[in-house]
Amino acid sequence: MGKLNRLFIKLITVLIGVGVTGLLSPLLSDSYAIEQIDLSSLVQTTRQQVATLANSNKTVLKVYDSLMNTLLSAEKDGSLSSADLQRICAAIVFAAEEHKQQTRKNEEKTPYICHPLEVAYDVVKVGQIRDVSVIIGAILHDTPLDKKTHLKELNQQFGSKVASLVKEVGSHPVSAQPAQQRDLMIHAADQSVGSVQIELADLLCGVNELLNSPPSHWKKEKTDQYFEWAQSVLDRFPEANKPLQEAIAKAIQSYWDRQN
Repeated sequence: MGKLNRLFIKLITVLIGVGVTGLLSPLLSDSYAIEQIDLSSLVQTTRQQVATLANSNKTVLKVYDSLMNTLLSAEKDGSLSSADLQRICAAIVFAAEEHKQQTRKNEEKTPYICHPLEVAYDVVKVGQIRDVSVIIGAILHDTPLDKKTHLKELNQQFGSKVASLVKEVGSHPVSAQPAQQRDLMIHAADQSVGSVQIELADLLCGVNELLNSPPSHWKKEKTDQYFEWAQSVLDRFPEANKPLQEAIAKAIQSYWDRQN
């Protein structure tokens, strides 16, 4: 973890007035009770960190703001707690730092952190999911898994359920290469509900991105194949979240309607 993350956790420690052992300590564990803090300050501080790591990209910050507005509404109605939002903010900074050298494959070369933020937004807004581990898992689902200590680090900082979800999603990602995509189709029906929900949100992001802003170098045949594959994956997933699955089906149908 880099300097920005350590400073961020130090800020949280000061705000809530509790001791922290290790990098994130029990603050982010599955059951640790935490005092109320000034959420607006936390959200703004997190935004500043994301802006720094994403070169103040306007698209990233727009998605961040949309996600946070939805999360704050959920906290206000009691479906998420202030402790949940603190864990989510820490996950966002963690993911932004992990992805700081990466960009999307679109023409704008958008900082990669935009994608996990979009997936988390779809989890919360479209899927109406309030399981904080699933939300954090969505934010972290594309963090690099090739580092030997990575899953152990996730377990220590965000809890065992989050680490398990990231591992499960990372074993057969929606954005995989063709051979891995076939593997995803085979295993889709055997996954945990939480990992399916993350992958549904990931798939929704993918189909919407291709629907609204397809890569200029993609030929129609390749785009057709992607939407055919997306339908096959959707058909194999168990019913884990009806709103997400309906949104994906609608986006796929919109693509085919445009071809007529």
